[in-house]
Amino acid sequence: MKHMGDKLITIRIPGDILTEMDSHVLEGDRNSFIIGLVRQELDRLKRLKKKKITGKKKGVFVDTGYPELKTLEDITNWAKKRRAEFAASKKDSHSEK
Repeated sequence: MKHMGDKLITIRIPGDILTEMDSHVLEGDRNSFIIGLVRQELDRLKRLKKKKITGKKKGVFVDTGYPELKTLEDITNWAKKRRAEFAASKKDSHSEK
């Protein structure tokens, strides 16, 4: 599908890549397939660039500060406990009214 502002370019593709691409993509869909791949790669490069700009900072959570939260099960149990405590506190505050 042509869009306003589209440019026609010529590229060389190694025969083995073209053969493999043709085994997955219909000949009439080559253009869309290649454009999709280029967009994916550009998005990936933008994310990498953004990551480099913001640094290799990790989240504020450091697991060494929370030895009780080592596994997914530990985290799930912790969350369930906190939710139950919150629900109980809401019940208590409603019964006081």
